[in-house]
Amino acid sequence: MTGAPVNTLVVSTSEWKEGGAAKQAGADAQAPLPSHCLVEGYYGEHQGRVGGPYRTGFRMRLPLDWNGRFFFEGGGGSNGMIRDATGLNGAGNPSALERGYAVIAQDSGHDNDSNNVPAYGGQMVFGHDPQARADYGHASLKPLASALVV
Repeated sequence: MTGAPVNTLVVSTSEWKEGGAAKQAGADAQAPLPSHCLVEGYYGEHQGRVGGPYRTGFRMRLPLDWNGRFFFEGGGGSNGMIRDATGLNGAGNPSALERGYAVIAQDSGHDNDSNNVPAYGGQMVFGHDPQARADYGHASLKPLASALVV
């Protein structure tokens, strides 16, 4: 990742997954995943005003038979967790990963478990930190896409 456009990017996991070895979560729990590379990491780590350190965590799965497109898997609600990055899209439908998409999921710049202060809104504490709030709103999207589309 030398020369990546996000200079604080840390790749913590990069491993090959043989087809059928991993299983999807949720409604299609028995569907095997195709062969792919799993990449996990984070970027943008900073000390927040309230709630401790913040950073944007991500997971990406890049299939062997990549179609050249990306599927960005949302987290819903206040996010704060990293989904499986398989691109589930309804019971009975093949996942985005099965259809050849590289699937990216991220936590929008905060972690619901570690950034949780009951006196400041619990899991919504990130709203008290300007950078974490901006990352949740929009700022964490472009750096992630830029870092992974090198």
